Amino acid sequence: IDSVGGLTNQFDIELAKNEHEAAQLLISADLDISGVDVEVSDLINCDTQSELMAGEHVEINPIAYINVNMKAQKSNLEEPILIANNGWYPDPLLKNQTVALKPDELQPFLITIHTTQDTPAGDYTGNIIVKDRSNRGLTIPIRVRVWDFELPKVSRFKTASFLHWGMASKIWGDAFVDSSDHSRLKNVMLKMTALAFKNKLPPSFFFANGLNSRDWRGYNHTDVGYPTHDCPYTEVNGSLTDRSSDVSKCAFNEERTLELINYFLDKGANHFFVGLTGNVFKFKNTLVLRKMTVESYLKDYLKLITDNNLQEYAYLYGPDEPENFQHAADTYAYVKAILGDNIKYLQNTNKNNNHALEEVRKFSDIIDINLGFYEINDAEYFRSKYPDDFEEFWWNINIWPATHPNLFIQYPLADARILGPMSYKYKMHGFEYWQLIGDISNPEKAMANYHPLAPDELRVNWFVQEKSLDGTLMYPGNDFSIYSSMRFESIRDGFEDMEYLFMLEDLKPDHELLSVRTIFGLNEFEYDVEKILQYRREVALAILKEKYGPDYDPSSEGSARQ
Repeated sequence: IDSVGGLTNQFDIELAKNEHEAAQLLISADLDISGVDVEVSDLINCDTQSELMAGEHVEINPIAYINVNMKAQKSNLEEPILIANNGWYPDPLLKNQTVALKPDELQPFLITIHTTQDTPAGDYTGNIIVKDRSNRGLTIPIRVRVWDFELPKVSRFKTASFLHWGMASKIWGDAFVDSSDHSRLKNVMLKMTALAFKNKLPPSFFFANGLNSRDWRGYNHTDVGYPTHDCPYTEVNGSLTDRSSDVSKCAFNEERTLELINYFLDKGANHFFVGLTGNVFKFKNTLVLRKMTVESYLKDYLKLITDNNLQEYAYLYGPDEPENFQHAADTYAYVKAILGDNIKYLQNTNKNNNHALEEVRKFSDIIDINLGFYEINDAEYFRSKYPDDFEEFWWNINIWPATHPNLFIQYPLADARILGPMSYKYKMHGFEYWQLIGDISNPEKAMANYHPLAPDELRVNWFVQEKSLDGTLMYPGNDFSIYSSMRFESIRDGFEDMEYLFMLEDLKPDHELLSVRTIFGLNEFEYDVEKILQYRREVALAILKEKYGPDYDPSSEGSARQ
């Protein structure tokens, strides 16, 4: 370590108030060194003596590696999704700890700065200290510039992800033994939800949703249960369950449901989903029973929505990726007859043709398409022709098609970070992601040797396969802890970049920087990190000059302006 004692590089991080921003520190050694530790000092503004206390504003995460071992894939667009560049890829963010260095192996650390709405603007300096157990090492200077503007707690842009209440038992298996009041499940779910909010992708589809209604991959069933309903335990196929298709046997727990909704909105959410209907019309033999279950569930929820004036925030998700549009239209009409305009109905489609949007607009309040199909769906044409039908328009990415941006672990982090600015450039109103943790349903396609991570597991020997960790942005720990990932944090950084653009648009709607010069098309965008950060810096300076005048000097923040 001490062989680089003459290092003169400085860590520079720039961010607004109420924002996260990070940089990577890469460490290598010529020989085995154990007990290597990374620390960051408190950061001090020399002009005002304001402090960013490291314990409150700095997070240090050793980055673990994941084993990727897969074959090249193709999508239905007859293009390769990705080339099988197998090997070890850095992604999970573990808690800070001492590490052992080995020759010719990089050990990366992510150093994240977090500001609050009350953090004073200005330049803060301190040191990153890297040392071994004998206190040999080096000190790297760090400068943090806090811009004099604040990102909003609640965004105008909607982001949503899937995180099912039943996922915990699948991830931890027999180790996950919960009590009858679901206390451990709730605790784990709140941990995952807090991380998702930090990274700007809250799990709004299932957090306050007790409806389970699926019609694909062999499922043909609808029932209700925790967290919205309390049902008696019954035996089904040899196992006890507290879910039921007969809602009359269950009690709607209005107090707990409202508590979850309020928690969600207080954290900064701008919507929540009541449920996912599924295609109840798909199978005639279960049609009547499934309709009764969905109707009873929605009627229970409707009273809570209207009594608490939640109509602005309440959403419902229609049949997922429907092949039969008539069934989707029937579901929309059926649900609207129950709920009226007290809820917004989102319908997605994965059809890659230029006819899908003409149909879907007729049975939806909100349309959600795959980002990679934006041009194939002829979205610009339909948005121009039917502006009222596309007043709220979302997109998503999941597994395919063969386009950037995407969240495969082999792809550069720019793919994740560009999602926010790209959503702004294409004037989208929402982003949906299909799953946050643990796509373990099919080991042959997703991953083999799946296991929750040990706290010091810096080489995770999962065998990542076909889906390439799409659908896994969080990692479970073997002590029920939850770890973030490089891809997840990069998504957050991109959505925060998008807030810069919204702020500049509010101040000067025709500003030239709003063209988003880091994006050249849906599949073409800037990968040079320095150019991405330089553009972000220019947007920040433009915001400040629009707020304080063309002669504004950011170097005066924390001194003359305070």
